Amino acid sequence: MASFGPDLVLAVLLFAVLTGLFVDSWFLMAWGVGWAIVPDWLTLMRKKQPWKRILRHFYALHNAIQWEVAPAPGLAIQAIVVLILIISLHTL
Repeated sequence: MASFGPDLVLAVLLFAVLTGLFVDSWFLMAWGVGWAIVPDWLTLMRKKQPWKRILRHFYALHNAIQWEVAPAPGLAIQAIVVLILIISLHTL
């Protein structure tokens, strides 16, 4: 939970703020948030059976594509991605 906690709090706050700003797009934002948390939820299930066995290919792929980044560049990359997604959702 230590690694997911701050991410979860920021995501909920961002969702709340954006939903307030773009009321007409709340469904698209909720849809995006729902799909965005699926990998995190699956990662939390990593040690639980039967998920450990059923999703072993997902976990192998997830580990292969993850890379460690220092906090400052990581936050900058995440902020850029979030801005791109917000602009994309807003223009739909």
